[in-house]
Amino acid sequence: MAARQCSRMGSRKSSGVSLPVSTPESVRNKPRKGFEAMAYEINLPVHFDDVDAAGVVYYPRILDMCHQAFESLFTDQGPVPYHKLFLERKIGFPTRSLETEFLSPIEYSGDLSIRLTTSGLSARSVSFHFEGRQGRRICFQAKVAKVCCRPQVDGKFEPIEIPDDLREMLKRLGATE
Repeated sequence: MAARQCSRMGSRKSSGVSLPVSTPESVRNKPRKGFEAMAYEINLPVHFDDVDAAGVVYYPRILDMCHQAFESLFTDQGPVPYHKLFLERKIGFPTRSLETEFLSPIEYSGDLSIRLTTSGLSARSVSFHFEGRQGRRICFQAKVAKVCCRPQVDGKFEPIEIPDDLREMLKRLGATE
């Protein structure tokens, strides 16, 4: 699959590669019996504007990078890119909760590899697990619970059931019902 452009500056590229899950047991979801869970992986360059005065990635940028991986997943493996899902199908996945563990500084050099898997699939929600690495070094792990919603005219979101085509994509990444 060809690499696609994504991000605020158009320079971050998705590898579009699915790899077997090799995240630590503490954050890895358990695939159902007879099912080999796959992970989605994207490589993002660490830009100068991502780092703080100490020369390491400023922690809010890490969540931005996780969201870029989330959007890139839809572009590379979803039925439609995330922006079309939101604008045309009127479906979004706002964050309900998040948990992040910072394990090692992300330095201004080279790429950051983010591996994404899923778990906890219910009728209306799913958890996304992110692991960020520079080389072999694990820099962070994050879990983001999202709810499938339809935006309303009053600015609120109405939870809806996850459509079947999206549910299948999420299952390929390890989520079980």
